[in-house]
Amino acid sequence: TTVTLTSPGGSPFASGAYSLTALVDSEEVAARRFTVLESPPRVTEVRVSDVPGGEGREEFEAGEQRLIITYDY
Repeated sequence: TTVTLTSPGGSPFASGAYSLTALVDSEEVAARRFTVLESPPRVTEVRVSDVPGGEGREEFEAGEQRLIITYDY
């Protein structure tokens, strides 16, 4: 099940920490805390290698069974 939340007036939520409580017949059935970030997280400097600490590469041998992905978050 997907639940879509909108703030009053349909504007995006301001960045910050929120808590959500779901009630059914006035009984709490679920609760969750979440954070709206000021800007979306970004992944940069993605490098793929076949050995730990190796230089990033774009091509690998057919049948390669293990790839190591390194990135900045």
